[in-house]
Amino acid sequence: MTVYQALVRIADDVVTTQPALSAQRVSLIVLFNAAADQIVAARGIAPTGPAVLIGAIGRAALARLLPPGQRWRLKARVRKRSSRYTFNPGKHPRSSQAYTLDFEMLNSESLDSASTS
Repeated sequence: MTVYQALVRIADDVVTTQPALSAQRVSLIVLFNAAADQIVAARGIAPTGPAVLIGAIGRAALARLLPPGQRWRLKARVRKRSSRYTFNPGKHPRSSQAYTLDFEMLNSESLDSASTS
């Protein structure tokens, strides 16, 4: 989750520096791969000059933008045909399954006494 949030911030920086750029054109996969390349190569760990808003990951995202245009949007009711929950009025399963959760709360004292015995 932390990596995702960091990459979203980088994407936001990329879009901020390019006013005409739509945020939908920045690919999360490109950002992720560029970040992985930076980690493996260990470049830019200790920058020698002033910090810039768009680093190597941002430049990679700008170099490989998604094509402009509308993304495909399917209707919310589209399901796989093989799903038993496809939209068929009156044919949904009528039974439900009940689950029971049973748990025991442990405090730190009980953990300490268990480790010493």
